[in-house]
Amino acid sequence: MLPRPVLRLRHGTATAPFDGFKLGFGPYCGPNSIDIAILSCEEFIEDTLDLYSNLKDGKGVFGGMEKWFNTILLEEPKIVSVVSEEDLVSNVARIPRCDLVLAVVPDGTLVEFEDDPYMPLKREVARLGVPSQMLEYSTVRNLKDNPYVLFNLALSVYSKVGGIPWILAEPTFSELVVGLEVRKTLDGKTVVGISVFSMKPKFTFNWSYITADSSEMDVVSSVLRDEIKNVVHESGVRDFTFHCQGMPSQGVIDGVKKALEDLFGDALFGDYSFRVVAVKRGGTPKIFKAMHGSYGVPDKGFTIILDYYRGIVATSGFPEFSFYSPLGLVRPLKIEVVDENCEHDMKEILKEVYWLSELHWASGFRSSKHPISTLYAHRIVQFVASGVEPPVEYKGKAWFL
Repeated sequence: MLPRPVLRLRHGTATAPFDGFKLGFGPYCGPNSIDIAILSCEEFIEDTLDLYSNLKDGKGVFGGMEKWFNTILLEEPKIVSVVSEEDLVSNVARIPRCDLVLAVVPDGTLVEFEDDPYMPLKREVARLGVPSQMLEYSTVRNLKDNPYVLFNLALSVYSKVGGIPWILAEPTFSELVVGLEVRKTLDGKTVVGISVFSMKPKFTFNWSYITADSSEMDVVSSVLRDEIKNVVHESGVRDFTFHCQGMPSQGVIDGVKKALEDLFGDALFGDYSFRVVAVKRGGTPKIFKAMHGSYGVPDKGFTIILDYYRGIVATSGFPEFSFYSPLGLVRPLKIEVVDENCEHDMKEILKEVYWLSELHWASGFRSSKHPISTLYAHRIVQFVASGVEPPVEYKGKAWFL
């Protein structure tokens, strides 16, 4: 059983984000103010302003962004009102200069795929160099007073403009963790998305992507080399873990090796160590915990080391799910070290995956099943493959949440 990670906020530590914010610890680091603009149909303006007010000043057990996040929101946000949802995309150009756009869109179940403005809005707002947060009609109308929905919304807004709500109080064993995903587009191009987390000497986050016609090896090596070069120079990083969702191809593995050889091959920076780790979500049996003659959900952090290269870890489970959860038993992740140039401790590999699943900044109540290394790389590739071109203004910001 792995220990549950302790999260560091600005003025204290906690094992649950909501508890830390409720105690007044505040976010780890981020902006002191956020200028928000609202894009909405006329009929939802009043409800959206109510939600905005609750986001700003709090509602129920949620203290509001100004109190809990030490972040000032304008008393009266900028508003772009349109007659109908068909006019949302064509009016993006009317959005004034701001830090983030709250766009009110139809619920996905209410519109046909080709009529859904979600992705077209993401594409158009990205061209402004501004991150966006989509709010569905049902959320604005029915959940605007829900303190838990408001807290999660506050986390997303804060993270998308460059804030970091919390980090790990104790760093994992890797100096640098890189999440990596590769996808082929319909026109045959290769899209590579990466998320980069510097664990030592201080925590930093960034991301990058590339779309090209080159081979997997060349595209992977290019984006990795360009993104981690500065970290190597500035922080002296010598130890790397690369997380891939599913089993990486040989081209991806060769790309990782080529990037490191390009950076360290001239021997100016000395030796380095690396490992490529596959994070697999399918093909593992569900697990359960026996207690007092009954069977239920296992504790988070439960692990089984299968051999030197493989193990499984439960990143979901008790206490987030009750022992007799109606959602059923949890399926653990299967973790495999597929390449490396050094020895490793499988328990530390599993712990790093588990702990990084607790860093998902869009949810203050339930962690992600996947480590944010692979989760964030996956979301970047999803958006890029759908035509969203993240501008340079998005660098260092979790715009994809």
